[in-house]
Amino acid sequence: MGNVLVRFDPELFMDRYSLTGEDRKLIRNEVFRSVEWIMLDRGVIDEEIAEQRIIPLLPERLHGAARGLIEKWDDPIVPVEGMLELLQALKAKGYRLYLLSNAATRQPIYWARAEVSKLMDGALISAEVKLLKPDPQIYRTFLHKFALRPEECVFIDDTPINVEGALYENMAGIVFNMDVPPLPRACALWAWNGNIPFGEMIMMVWIGLILLICAGFSAYAGASQLEQAKQHAKCSLDAFTKRRNGVSCICLSILFVILGVAINL
Repeated sequence: MGNVLVRFDPELFMDRYSLTGEDRKLIRNEVFRSVEWIMLDRGVIDEEIAEQRIIPLLPERLHGAARGLIEKWDDPIVPVEGMLELLQALKAKGYRLYLLSNAATRQPIYWARAEVSKLMDGALISAEVKLLKPDPQIYRTFLHKFALRPEECVFIDDTPINVEGALYENMAGIVFNMDVPPLPRACALWAWNGNIPFGEMIMMVWIGLILLICAGFSAYAGASQLEQAKQHAKCSLDAFTKRRNGVSCICLSILFVILGVAINL
């Protein structure tokens, strides 16, 4: 979520308190880079406990700013430029969109203010399951919750280690650097380099062989035998295309073209 869909920028949040110099550094280190911040995202402490631990470490002049940032860092909510339009385009093409985010329990409060939230088909927040990316279990929990197949998922995150975690779970992964225009191309490249499971490759070959047999039958088999073989191929093709994405179907189409050329030769 942060720095993919909306900006997570401590410098931006601290601006509203007019912090400068050493004060800014203290808040950055003791609030945003603290163990307590991570524990909030893991869901093992709440904001009140975080304040009790963090505020005594700061000079009194910073207590108000620290408390305000812990309780409501999300002011303002700034969208990542171009991401809303990209997600709208993906949604229009029939893609499902999900959120998997390291965030504290109050995430739903500010998430509802983000325009992109309305496009999501579901969300899993780290604090809800007491797990943090890149723990492998959070990816498995996410996939199970929404009944997703990892080989059909593209995971986008601004942190390389989180993307690595997704790769280990057989998802595709893209490290996002606040640059939206290259994303569609990156997704397309993944699709061609990516995962058509072995079993489905066998299915593609099987359908191709049926079509080849059909072509062979056409030279000397009776009409009823030929029609039966064609129906077998059609049933296999229908079952395959109903459960596969566009990449596999394109690959299958290419296979058909190659077989057709070979048969005509």
